Amino acid sequence: DKISDLEESIEALKNKINEIDKGISPENSFIKAFKEYHSITDLSREIVCALIENVYVYEGNKIEIVMKYKDEYDTIIEYINNNNNLLAEMTNRLDAVKKVVLTAI
Repeated sequence: DKISDLEESIEALKNKINEIDKGISPENSFIKAFKEYHSITDLSREIVCALIENVYVYEGNKIEIVMKYKDEYDTIIEYINNNNNLLAEMTNRLDAVKKVVLTAI
């Protein structure tokens, strides 16, 4: 019974790892842009063209900047949040497996 529980936990962990592997691809255009421009110190035309979709100027000195990759950014943040929860769950399961193994020894 303990062995089948362990096998189920291992299988569940393998499935979760596969989900993570399918997650965010390094070929994602946002990730490429982020890697390229992550440590900028000056704003150039090239960077503006690469990262900003539109700039709107309104009365009263109000400016709205619409960034490129907003959807990709939101997806990555959601992915990170989900995987932080997944990491905690996996850690708890592994701790439970360790306890079972240690009591069986």
